[in-house]
Amino acid sequence: MASYFTDNEDLRFYMSEGALDWAQLVEITEYGYRTQDGFKGPREALEFYTQVAEMVGELAADEVAPRAARIDREETRLVGGEAVPGAAMTEIFERIKAADVHRLCLPRELGGLNAPILLYFLAAEMLARGDVSVMTHHSFHGGMAMAMLVYSMNEGTTELDLANASIAKTRFAAEMDEIAEIITAALRATAPAAAGAKAKYTLDDRVAASCRERCAELLSRHPLYPGIQL
Repeated sequence: MASYFTDNEDLRFYMSEGALDWAQLVEITEYGYRTQDGFKGPREALEFYTQVAEMVGELAADEVAPRAARIDREETRLVGGEAVPGAAMTEIFERIKAADVHRLCLPRELGGLNAPILLYFLAAEMLARGDVSVMTHHSFHGGMAMAMLVYSMNEGTTELDLANASIAKTRFAAEMDEIAEIITAALRATAPAAAGAKAKYTLDDRVAASCRERCAELLSRHPLYPGIQL
């Protein structure tokens, strides 16, 4: 099994105990080790981070890189006003989703893995080595929830539970869940297209209409990007 982590001496250097001040980075990431379900020391956390890096390295080498040429050939197309990715890109992101890579930096209380952004950058480098467009697409999805969290913190609508070192509530928690529900509904209603069709996959018309309606309503409640129309 190939790996873009184990064959990269530079990346393995960063994940070694003496390369960076992991003790300080982990302590900050783990809120001073005050959380109930978090890591209690840098060695334990670094072991987990390394396992994640090894997993992403294998995914990039075994799943992404072999599909790079197909991604170029099976370009994303506009079908009936909808962007339809090629089969290779769809296959890759099903695997990325199953590996929870999108949730890498989100806090645990919001369903994330609570990893430092450094690990996110290392994962992006390995994915880009397999195919740059996969890295770009992943970075967009992986950053959406973090961007919403930072936006809420900057405007003062995120409340912290200092005693338990956790987020008590944040403005966009419900929106994050709703986005996940919309995506899940769309994936479940997606099926291979009939032979001879232009699109590789089709989405049930009723589900597509419902997704557009829910997204439009979501944007109307929180117009982060005024002017967007669905």
